[in-house]
Amino acid sequence: KNDIGTFEKLRPFKKNLFEFLDQQMHQEQELNQEEHHHQHQHEREESSQRLPLLRFPFPSSTTTHIRPLIYLNRPDAYALLIDSIPSGEIATMSQYSSDFFLISSGLDAQVNQFYCGVASAVAVLNSLRFLKSTGILNDGVDFPVDPKYAPHEYATQIDIFNNCTKTTVISNTDGGFGVDGIISPPFGLSMPQVAGVLRCHLNASTTSGIGWDVQAQYVDTSHITVGKMRFDLKNALSNPNSRVLVNYDRGKLGQDGGGHWSPIGSYSEKQDAFLILDVAKYKYPPVWAPAERLYDSLATYDLCGVWNFPNGQDELSEEERNVTFPNNFDWTTVMDKLGCEKELRGYIIVTRT
Repeated sequence: KNDIGTFEKLRPFKKNLFEFLDQQMHQEQELNQEEHHHQHQHEREESSQRLPLLRFPFPSSTTTHIRPLIYLNRPDAYALLIDSIPSGEIATMSQYSSDFFLISSGLDAQVNQFYCGVASAVAVLNSLRFLKSTGILNDGVDFPVDPKYAPHEYATQIDIFNNCTKTTVISNTDGGFGVDGIISPPFGLSMPQVAGVLRCHLNASTTSGIGWDVQAQYVDTSHITVGKMRFDLKNALSNPNSRVLVNYDRGKLGQDGGGHWSPIGSYSEKQDAFLILDVAKYKYPPVWAPAERLYDSLATYDLCGVWNFPNGQDELSEEERNVTFPNNFDWTTVMDKLGCEKELRGYIIVTRT
């Protein structure tokens, strides 16, 4: 805007200049028409090169590459458990893969479609029973002994419940719909409940100086990044005294279903993916989930992630306790009676201290 006055002062000079050029063009048109045409074309090209680039407000492309899930049902998927090796050298297991073998040895399919949290906690506990083979007698792990397997220590989805879980996690676990609190509204176990089951069997301190830390990390995208999640899970997987469980949304991951629990068995640096050892073994095999897809599935909400457990279900009527899911039922009333509040999903890391 400051150059308007200068432009007006130069207008007469510009007019005279154009008139002069016009006269010269007509006088010489017949003599050098081809030369003039060539020169004029050259000047136009040179001028166009000096023009500033125009920037239009076109939206950037929203198309992003979604990396696929890799199910553990083919050789190349199993190969991700092994470190990349030069040709001719002996293959070695990845530093992140020991949990795959330890957890798999004690991982049983969830006994019903609501016991995924229970089955995941049981698999983690069973993977810790090998610590005694290292000579540590008081390892801080309280193993239930099922009569079928006595005297051998092996946790099951029945005997994992004890007085501790009854008073801190869920009051009733025997029977079917309407009796077992895990297969009654709000169905399944939440993040604090699964952490509670683990704490009931992992002592914070022992006479031998060994203790266990059970940390629940809710994946809030405002301060937990995919990098932070990757860092935490890789550290736990590389530590033989740590285990990881994840509470994720199957639909967000790209599978059929909703909220689900499973332990993590490995990490592949080549694929930047974590191996989910699905406890619903009748539905899906283990799967390598790309880090960003796992992160997105963790950063979701459980609509009843916080409620008045272990005894909140006592407020429900017999009809409300016996309702099957899903069902055309007034869930608002049920959730209000239970004191339901939505809470983020995330991951739990168990570590020996």
